[in-house]
Amino acid sequence: MKKLFLLTIFGCHMSSAFFGSSLTGTIDSLIQKTALDSMVGMEIRDLNSGKIIYEKNPNLLMRPASLEKIPTALVALSQLGPTYQFETSLLKKGNAVYLRFAGDPTFTLVDLTALFKAYKQKKGSTIAGDIMINQETVPVFPHVEGWSIEATRFLYGAPISVLNVNKNTICFKLIPGITDKRKPTLIYDKNQPPYKIDNQSISTACLEEEYIERCDLDLEERISIKGCIPNGSPAFKICLPVKEHRFKEYIRKCIHTALEGAGVFLKGKILFRPFPKEKPHVLVQHFSDPLYDILKKGIKDSDDTIMESVLIPFMLENPDKFRKPKYLDTFMKKTLQDCLSVDLSRAVFMDGSGLSHHNLISAHQMADLLWEAFRHKSLKEPFLASLAVGGEDGTLKLRLKNLPKGVKVLAKTGSLTSIRSLAGYILKDEKPKYLFVMMMQNFSEDGKVYEDLQDKIVTSLTQSIS
Repeated sequence: MKKLFLLTIFGCHMSSAFFGSSLTGTIDSLIQKTALDSMVGMEIRDLNSGKIIYEKNPNLLMRPASLEKIPTALVALSQLGPTYQFETSLLKKGNAVYLRFAGDPTFTLVDLTALFKAYKQKKGSTIAGDIMINQETVPVFPHVEGWSIEATRFLYGAPISVLNVNKNTICFKLIPGITDKRKPTLIYDKNQPPYKIDNQSISTACLEEEYIERCDLDLEERISIKGCIPNGSPAFKICLPVKEHRFKEYIRKCIHTALEGAGVFLKGKILFRPFPKEKPHVLVQHFSDPLYDILKKGIKDSDDTIMESVLIPFMLENPDKFRKPKYLDTFMKKTLQDCLSVDLSRAVFMDGSGLSHHNLISAHQMADLLWEAFRHKSLKEPFLASLAVGGEDGTLKLRLKNLPKGVKVLAKTGSLTSIRSLAGYILKDEKPKYLFVMMMQNFSEDGKVYEDLQDKIVTSLTQSIS
């Protein structure tokens, strides 16, 4: 009776035919010891039958953090296909050259330079007219409700746009000094447009609140750094987002840098204009890697910019609708319902990456998505390939090591302030065993405590496999 009461207050359900009582007790005990100060939503299923064998608050709507990338990936794969490629092109009509971007999240200044080198081989080293960029592609899709200020200050605050070069960021490495009050060394990535640097930081013993007081692109388009960096700390990379009001200027700077690198002289200007009704002739093209491989970077490494950008092909079809955040919610729900027959009516989709604290989904709904994706003939292989492998790569490289022989964990992590999530599959000798979803939020302790809890639960599952 005591055990029954304990399971009731923790909202758990299990089937002893599939899940040993000792393992159930282990999971209950782990949760009771660790997660007393948090909301927990969980669901574990047998990956062969789909039967729910453990659940805890499965229908509670929770903030998924980067688990949001799972439905985004499934929408992109189902609608675009795993072999879809972003195409960036140079076109020509008269003396004018038209540069057509496609929102490729992996497109770099090196790629842009290669486009102009290919142009040079075909048409020579001079562009007699202007370079036109379709002004309809310029509007930046706004950051949605629920993004923290911190998220918009650095890499993930970069404009999400059809126009994309180097993820619309300026990156450099800071190497702190070894001795007191020495200026840290700043190493600027040469494969990006040149910017002046105003480095006023110092290396010394400093309080946490003094650490990098300011780091941004100032009004004069300089990289401005001010603050304290602890002596002898490891070198680290910083990527600053291009501000929206400076976005056109940044794209022009990228094009000028690429032209110089390719040895092509532009007589005219770089203009943002509508493309002519009569389609210009395609001269050269750059194709991204297949979506299959792009999603590996987006999911395994939890790259927010990539996962926001894979929605751009849909935004191009209905740009006015997609500027309204609620339309993304409608689009995601309808697409996943049509493709996977999953009822997501109570969920809320605010973005494609999970950065918004206003995203909501239950453990049961996420488990439904994972279950249907695993059973889907064309989605299963590319989707599973995009997930991090425990102890091997991505955000799980340092987690879930030393698993039993032949056991593999494929999963997606999620992390925001006071949120830790983990969801995926457990296989044994490539055969299906378990599906799991764990969402934990509103805690005051260090997030690693909850990552360790999730790892212990998954490890318990792997050890139960005969």
